[in-house]
Amino acid sequence: MKVKSISRQFVFLSLIFGFILMVVIPPFQSPDEDSHFKKAYVISRGDFYPSVNGESTGYYLPDKMINYINEKLTYIGDLDKKQTYEEVLNQERDTSGFLNYTFQGFSTDSVIPLGHFIPAVGIFAGKTLGYVFGLEHFSTVYMLYFARLGCLIFYITIVALAIRLSPAFKKSFMLIGLLPMSMALAATVSYDGLLISLAMLAVSLTLRLFLKEDEQLNWKYLAVFSIMGVVFLNIKMVYSFVMVPLICLPLKKSLDMKKSVKFILLMAGIILAGTFIIKYPVPSVSNIESGPSLTSQQISFMLSNPGKMLSVLYNEMFVNRFFYLSGMIGIFGLLDTYLPVFAYISILLLMLLMIFLDANSFTGKLNIYFKGINIFSLCVGVFGIFIAFYILWTPMMPGYGIGAESISGVQGRYFIPLLVLLPVIFQSNRIANNQYIQKYKDVCLNNAYLLPIIALSVSVITIFLRFWTI
Repeated sequence: MKVKSISRQFVFLSLIFGFILMVVIPPFQSPDEDSHFKKAYVISRGDFYPSVNGESTGYYLPDKMINYINEKLTYIGDLDKKQTYEEVLNQERDTSGFLNYTFQGFSTDSVIPLGHFIPAVGIFAGKTLGYVFGLEHFSTVYMLYFARLGCLIFYITIVALAIRLSPAFKKSFMLIGLLPMSMALAATVSYDGLLISLAMLAVSLTLRLFLKEDEQLNWKYLAVFSIMGVVFLNIKMVYSFVMVPLICLPLKKSLDMKKSVKFILLMAGIILAGTFIIKYPVPSVSNIESGPSLTSQQISFMLSNPGKMLSVLYNEMFVNRFFYLSGMIGIFGLLDTYLPVFAYISILLLMLLMIFLDANSFTGKLNIYFKGINIFSLCVGVFGIFIAFYILWTPMMPGYGIGAESISGVQGRYFIPLLVLLPVIFQSNRIANNQYIQKYKDVCLNNAYLLPIIALSVSVITIFLRFWTI
């Protein structure tokens, strides 16, 4: 299949299902969408950093917005609660405006502005267009849909660019980008779509540098990798590992070793400097201490009880593996809307098969060190997610605390950005030249688009049946 056709295929399918999901997922019925929207809203009005009120950080938010969001959060776990078209329409076209404001903190209030800049642009664009067409006040739902639209357009653009630029594994990127959970996150207000798309772009550009002999390092690569590094390091540090394979650049014969080393060091310096500039511009925010004692106690417990820590990791990763695998494919709503079990198993197995075939349709030879670093990055990334939540989140949760028997907060969707490393790991010249692989891979890969169509169709139907009355 032609290079452009795969990226066009992705754009076509993601536009169709993205817009459907954007509408069919009711307001604030996506994981953490309430907190992400609040951050995007305050950025859209020019408040990039939180202020301090007493011992907490936060922003002044409209009471009307807070009450509406809180009402929608009561849907958690209540499968009998439904939406009607009339209700959502009236909420979106409410022009009574906001009068009273209350100071409130929320989980994303201190996240760097880059994490919510895209939905904030969507809200700003929505307000601008509203003024042009004669509107004076904008409801929470009105702004939410424009924030979702901004997230969706950005996601489709970056993933399509990654597919187009990558010299290999294009079908794998398309399938990961079209996972039901990926599309649901892209079509709602969340920085997960940003992280998934940037992880894909990072791996795509890394492959381009390694596999194209005439490709050279330049300021464009430096700028793009530095921006992505700042985003990863300051939103979810564990995703920085998708960029670790860049350390193999000095091994590429067509690149100057000294220049490659300088590129890596300069990039690291820019990322650290960018982190300092973006994360600590307001002294009052950085001086707030939010439970470092709990974190240090948890670290001390882990170091003193390595056996207990290994037991906790085993229970989370293997005993609860179906929960994480199904969450990676798609658990919708406020983590209460599930696909049938057979759908999770079928989609997962078929996706892994397609990625395996796509990886071994590449007949070039990957450096063994490069493959090894990708395996290392994937393993550290997966373990890092569990350990990070055990250290930073679990101690604060009621019923868990220091030395808890389980880990709180980990969800399957957090592993999606790491999936982009799989094609490199699966690739093998010996397998690629196998006669059976040669015989069947083209038939399977040429029809790979059917998998996301079926998976997304089942997901849309499931979400509709869960949330809407006919």
